[in-house]
Amino acid sequence: MYELVDEAVGKSAFDSLNTRFHQLAIEHGDKNAELQYYLLQLRHLCRGSSKEQVLEAMENLKDKALKDGELKYYFNAYTRAAMYMTDIENDEKAVMSLIEKMLVDAQNYGSEYGFYEGNRYMALIYWQKGDYINSRKYALEAYRIYSQTKDPVIQEETVIIRSLLELSETYTADNDSARLFLDEARKVAAVAVDTFRCNYHESRYYARTGDIRQYRELRDKVKSSGRYYKRYYPQGDLLYRATDAAIDGDWEAFGRNTDNISSLTDLKYLCELAARYGNEEYVAKLESRIISILFTTMASSHSSDVSELAALMGNKELSYSLNAAEKKLDRSNKLAILALSSFLVLLIIIMVLYIIEKRKEDAEKENLIKKLKKSKDEADEANRLKTNFVQNMSHEIRTPLNSLVGFAQLLSLPDGTLTPEEKDEYAKVVSNSSDVLIGLIDDILNLADIENGNYKIKISSFNPASAIGYAVKLVEERVPAGIELHTKINVPGDLVVKSDSLRIQQILTNFLTNAIKNTEKGFINIGCTTEENPGFVSFYVEDSGIGIPPEKVDTIFERYVKLDTFKQGAGLGLSICRALAEKLGGRVYLDPNWSPGARFVLDVPMDDKGK
Repeated sequence: MYELVDEAVGKSAFDSLNTRFHQLAIEHGDKNAELQYYLLQLRHLCRGSSKEQVLEAMENLKDKALKDGELKYYFNAYTRAAMYMTDIENDEKAVMSLIEKMLVDAQNYGSEYGFYEGNRYMALIYWQKGDYINSRKYALEAYRIYSQTKDPVIQEETVIIRSLLELSETYTADNDSARLFLDEARKVAAVAVDTFRCNYHESRYYARTGDIRQYRELRDKVKSSGRYYKRYYPQGDLLYRATDAAIDGDWEAFGRNTDNISSLTDLKYLCELAARYGNEEYVAKLESRIISILFTTMASSHSSDVSELAALMGNKELSYSLNAAEKKLDRSNKLAILALSSFLVLLIIIMVLYIIEKRKEDAEKENLIKKLKKSKDEADEANRLKTNFVQNMSHEIRTPLNSLVGFAQLLSLPDGTLTPEEKDEYAKVVSNSSDVLIGLIDDILNLADIENGNYKIKISSFNPASAIGYAVKLVEERVPAGIELHTKINVPGDLVVKSDSLRIQQILTNFLTNAIKNTEKGFINIGCTTEENPGFVSFYVEDSGIGIPPEKVDTIFERYVKLDTFKQGAGLGLSICRALAEKLGGRVYLDPNWSPGARFVLDVPMDDKGK
């Protein structure tokens, strides 16, 4: 039934069919069909009824949509009426007022769809007026909403293509933004008519840039799309003939085909063609026509009082002179003065708009270059880190894996091949290689969890000495002969810290592991104190080992940084320690005053400050 009514829009059979459609919708309790009835009624009246009838139908649809909670239809009522005001009434002020009210309603109802439609239509209005600065502002806002929305109704819309293509035409062809918005429109294109529109505007772009081969290829595609071509671009033949004439240098034919063009956008396009293909005479003629149209538009939109125009130019003496002269001049002389004054105001406005637009374009280009450079630098850095990580991990994983495979094969030899002592020794190597491999994988997983926000902190109350005791138990069997491991507790026995004891143990274990790797003889001390940093418990691990080279002091806590590339490890341990400490509300650092060897410190707040 809907298809029958839809086909009858604008025809004599519409009223009876739509009434029947409404009755069926009510009988079946179909709320969506009821809304379609009101929308069809509005569309029908927009074909030639009075302004009052159209506005009444708009209000009826809005009331019904609001009652049913269907805001898409509510804002469709606005855009349908606005199209009527634009195409039939040619009432620019009424259209602007209607869309401004639509945007206010979108704000009041928190409707993303209303903002999208309102901004998109405002961009169209300003584009038709030749006010490209305001057109860009609204079109960019509509596209921002479209590109970021999660509303399926907006996501399914492809009408944004028209805004993007029109936005592209507001820039000269040598401006990067012209190409950028054409490319964005191509990405959105979903159906044949979208691709057709893209082809049409892109053919004009290539004509403006001087890429004649691409222009002709797209022109032929556009002209072969018969039903779309005549419907959407009725002056397409005139414009293409003018374009071909400009390319061929046939300026007489160019002039013949431009006489009946009145669209500001098309005249701007033709003016750019004349400049591109070297005819300054036609550039001047077309610019004169553009100024004339802008003047007419301005004259119809603003007061015609001469003194107001003079005052607008900031010249009081001129205003007084003109008022005195008005008494002595007849009507024709007054009109001549008015035209001259208006033309001066128009020239000033055009100059100001040009300067503003040029500055905005330069700022946009500069910002775009900065963003592109920043993105390139970030991509290069990410690529460098990825390469370093892959190379580093490939080496680190291969070493213990080779040991596992090699010694496992030795252990699998027939009985009697190896002595019991050799078997014990090889089994220890296999066990140690397994621990190293598991440690590497744990580091990678821990770092990934921290970066993804999946690393959970569990706060509990505990005595600092207990965390140190557990950390020592985990590593004491790995302390080589010739190294003395001491524990120093310098906190009250009843002191209780609120933090994550497991994460503190993890950090201390990492400190101890590094100390064992880098100390061949001497001592390793682990302890805690409350005297170094008031309000914090300072856990520390100090050793008499090789210490930290001066050139690596500032980078020791960064990822993949290792003191000795020949020793096991991915260079992630201290980076993980720093991230964990920050989550606990504390910090890790290298004591600059400790010598010889190294002293790593973890400061943890006594009260829970974890993130």
